[in-house]
Amino acid sequence: MVRALLCLALLSLPSCLVPPAVQPGQRVDAERAVHLYPSGTESWELQVDDETTLRGLFVPSDPGAPVVLHLLESMGSVASLKFHYFSLFERLSDLGFASLAFDYTGVGSSDGSASTSYLERDARAMWREALRRAGGDPSRVIVRGISLGTVAASTLIDGGAQPGATILVTPVLASTAVERLGYELYGPVIATVGSWIFQDLADVDFDEVVPRLENPLLVITARDDFFLDDEELGRVARAVHVAGGTFVMRSGDHVFGSIEGHTVMREEQAFLESLPFAPDIEGRWSRLWRRLSPRYRSVLESEVHARGRLRKLLELTFDPDPVPALAVALGNGDVREAATFLWQLRDRPPSRGLPLEAWQALLDLRDPTGDFTAEDIARVGLIWDFDTLFGGISVVEPGIFSLLSWIEDSSYDPESRLSSVLFSDAFVIDLTVPLGSEWTKARLAGQSDRTIRRRLIRQLLKARRIPERLVGDLQEPDLEVWTGRSWKSLEEAALADTGRRFHGSLNPMSSLGARAREVLREEALRAK
Repeated sequence: MVRALLCLALLSLPSCLVPPAVQPGQRVDAERAVHLYPSGTESWELQVDDETTLRGLFVPSDPGAPVVLHLLESMGSVASLKFHYFSLFERLSDLGFASLAFDYTGVGSSDGSASTSYLERDARAMWREALRRAGGDPSRVIVRGISLGTVAASTLIDGGAQPGATILVTPVLASTAVERLGYELYGPVIATVGSWIFQDLADVDFDEVVPRLENPLLVITARDDFFLDDEELGRVARAVHVAGGTFVMRSGDHVFGSIEGHTVMREEQAFLESLPFAPDIEGRWSRLWRRLSPRYRSVLESEVHARGRLRKLLELTFDPDPVPALAVALGNGDVREAATFLWQLRDRPPSRGLPLEAWQALLDLRDPTGDFTAEDIARVGLIWDFDTLFGGISVVEPGIFSLLSWIEDSSYDPESRLSSVLFSDAFVIDLTVPLGSEWTKARLAGQSDRTIRRRLIRQLLKARRIPERLVGDLQEPDLEVWTGRSWKSLEEAALADTGRRFHGSLNPMSSLGARAREVLREEALRAK
């Protein structure tokens, strides 16, 4: 009876409660988190009222670079050691864009209590700071929102902001987000009740405000996003079309898409490169030249082809390590793909001290069946790369060379998959690498089973950052791998592998990604 009366009381107060859509961030440690990010990163504070200070970061790029203002997702925090933005901010810096990001009120290291009531106020304060850093020129500010951050971005546009470009990743609608989340978590009854008693996330309509944008727009949605039904997805796409923007739909659900938003996606890179901003190539060249050894300088001085490729690489990479940069310069493959692969290598670096020869092999994406793309490699390396970035993955993984021998064996099932699970305090994501899709693509291209196996093995080796190369007959080449000191055939490497034959194993779960673990290790060493 009491419960029924309470429900009636709640129903008699429609749309009066603020939805709990803004949540405190996870694993917050602002003093440590700043060390996750590229060299030169500044901690920064914004005073939004007498009692509330927002805290965040500014990540530089070239002098005078345009500024990307990041409006984060519900639990997003730049002070988090868990789901950080290291890869995103570093890669934007590579492309010539500085990054500015703050935790919302009550989130992460910012003061106050988390509430959507402050979303518009916070966004406006962040926008003013971004304008200040861009010399007061809104055309040199790019607004980038993820999930809840797309609602914050909508409030800015509604208030008259005209950024130089806008990027919205996994957008949600302010009027339906509460109901959609309630349905996903608790079912239709609770969803309906929640839609009656909770206010909208903000008093803003995506369909109305987005068409007001006068400058370039990119919207990236997830195909299975529970926040948008088919009708709403159509509304979003139409609004983007009216604005003259680009609408992209990627695979995955809302959570997966939002985590992908912690990286620069392929479509986003193309969008950013289309904007009228250019990195400081001469400054980048000078920095790299000072770091090159005399021997490597003499190589570049005698190789006009290599110098041209290196300058192209510097358009895409702010401060590359000299040896892999030289390996790209001396190669013959696509520089853009090699640069993207270099980004992935930063997230999960190969063994330290690789010689130039091994770097050249690792970064060579050419294959007789057709060149690899960085996306090809990322697709099969998904389970390892997510672990490296964010931790918390149980990986079904044998020793790598045992896995490759299993693929080479005649009993290999082309429909096989590698599977793992990403855990966090709030959600679980199943990650699956469908090896069979790679097999099917090659089979349709008319390749023999042996050729398909060799291509898939090369793809997995590159995904695990292990240098490999083709040797011998050009029609039916053999494969050699770098084992740390020398090149060996795959069979020899497999014999030396201590990993189990492939029937799956549950690795100990890491709670943090590799970059966060490195920061903690460095801090522990300093403490000694």
